Amino acid sequence: MKLIISILLSFALMGCSSSKKLKYSFFIAGHTYGNPSERANNIGLYKPFKNKTEFINNQENMKYVFLLGDVVWGQNFWKRTQEDISKFSMPVHVSRGNHDGKLENFEKLFGKSYKKFFEGNDLFVILDLNLDHWNITGEQLTFLRNALRIDAKKARNIFIFSHQVLWYDKEKFPEPVPNSLYDRSKETNYWSEIEPLLVATNKPVYVFAGDVGAFSM
Repeated sequence: MKLIISILLSFALMGCSSSKKLKYSFFIAGHTYGNPSERANNIGLYKPFKNKTEFINNQENMKYVFLLGDVVWGQNFWKRTQEDISKFSMPVHVSRGNHDGKLENFEKLFGKSYKKFFEGNDLFVILDLNLDHWNITGEQLTFLRNALRIDAKKARNIFIFSHQVLWYDKEKFPEPVPNSLYDRSKETNYWSEIEPLLVATNKPVYVFAGDVGAFSM
């Protein structure tokens, strides 16, 4: 089993293929409203990122865009931001950040805040760590267990997305430090419950989080 934890400073471009020919790729971006210290100007997607829309659309076999939370400064900014998002020529999936609004409002825009789907033999899982102070519990934990114990059996790769840096631990994994520890429990259940589930899949698992690098923008 291979577990790879990926920190997103701004964006990542990833291709998936079992052969030399690229089958598909996907694009990942975190904290796309930009620098918190410039929030007065954060209407729509962060301008340097938005300027790359055409470049992303022109990439060969680009299948998906994943926006990993804090897409907007506040939920009142979604209308303008959705106009920017609509310019991507492929489906856009969003992992809810703490700035992205209340659960009810978010789900009206994007559907269930945690979900899964397959692309070929690759399993994609989107999580919402805002539901229980960075813990994965209750119905979401049942959902994740089922995905990793049942769906993962037929998966070649497993890709997991969240806004918060779910594996962050001051002792076990102190760096890099997330943008914010807002609403985080003193202790979370990643290392005690979630990481063992990932290891047990015996598959390549890639974990992505978007709440890093905002102050370097």
